[in-house]
Amino acid sequence: MYALFAPIQATYKESQPLKGLSKMKYDKKHKDSLSKYPGLKERMQSLLQNGGKITPEQWKAEIQSLQPEYDSIAGSRPRPPQN
Repeated sequence: MYALFAPIQATYKESQPLKGLSKMKYDKKHKDSLSKYPGLKERMQSLLQNGGKITPEQWKAEIQSLQPEYDSIAGSRPRPPQN
C-alpha cells in the first residue's frame, strides 16, 4: 500500500506550497494523482491505526487487490502520437 501511496503523497506535498497560476498548472497536470490522495491517505491511516505496522504480505495483498484498477486506468489513457 505504501508503495502506491508514497508517489501520490509526494505529488500532493509538492502542490501545497505553490500559489496562483503555477499551482493551477501543477494541479491540472497531476489531476489523477491528486484526486486519489484523500482516499489513499484515509486507507493508510486506517491501516496504521488498526495494527501499527504493515507487513510485506499485507502490502503485496493490497497491491494485488489494486492492480486491476491500476491496469484499467493505465489502459484507458490515450497514448501520445508516435512520430
